Amino acid sequence: MSIYVEYRAICLFLLGIFWATGLSGCQKPLSDHRTPIDRVVDGDTVWAEGVKYRLIDLDAPEQHNNPSHGFKCEAERIHAEAATARAKELLLDQPIRILTEGKPDRYGRTLAKLQLPDGRIFGDVLIAEGLAVRWTGEKHDWCAHLSQ
Repeated sequence: MSIYVEYRAICLFLLGIFWATGLSGCQKPLSDHRTPIDRVVDGDTVWAEGVKYRLIDLDAPEQHNNPSHGFKCEAERIHAEAATARAKELLLDQPIRILTEGKPDRYGRTLAKLQLPDGRIFGDVLIAEGLAVRWTGEKHDWCAHLSQ
């Protein structure tokens, strides 16, 4: 019986470590906070209360001219301007619910979804309007997408 007790104690200990470090593969519950958005960087990045958020549910085209991760063609830049303008229209001066995921991304941004005052999820709106696509974990090829 003592081997069973030791085994159980070790399992509970390891489970506690996995849970505490996020190594279990389970997503931590989303926290809930309502705040105005201070700045829209582009269609999938915003600032609120001094925190930079990367929106986890969508990928919007890039509007900056950075060779490594900026826009790749003029069509992407134009589409990015439209996505950013729509984001500003929907998000600025509104009480937005920020649903955060526990860990920051590799650039230190807090990962989140945004819920509009009417209950819609911001990413779903931009995707439905054709201004963004669902985030799949890889950058979308906007130039190929927009040339179709």
